[in-house]
Amino acid sequence: MGGVDLTDNMLHFYAMSRTHLKKYYRIIFLHFLDITVLNSYILYKRLGGRKSRLNFVIDLSEKLIEKYGRDKNCNAGRRKRCVVCREKGKREESIYWCESCKTGLCAAPCFGLYHS
Repeated sequence: MGGVDLTDNMLHFYAMSRTHLKKYYRIIFLHFLDITVLNSYILYKRLGGRKSRLNFVIDLSEKLIEKYGRDKNCNAGRRKRCVVCREKGKREESIYWCESCKTGLCAAPCFGLYHS
């Protein structure tokens, strides 16, 4: 029990997981992420690292965002109205659009209908 109590105590200070989240899988994912970051910090200290845990977590976050973060010029996340649905009188917004004609289109039926 000593190891579990020590881990829970160490996770408490910089925990990303929150119990007020509604989806259980998010809580589990963030808890595993907390454990992963804690284990990497422990290995870092055993190999002679000198940073505090807070600075280690901040540096790790910055490096992950730098490597895997989205480009600021990326078009993902913007929504455009689907041209085909608009002609039918529907108001459908989509995150997909044709790169060549810069038109917003739904992925499944509308993209094929518009370009055929």
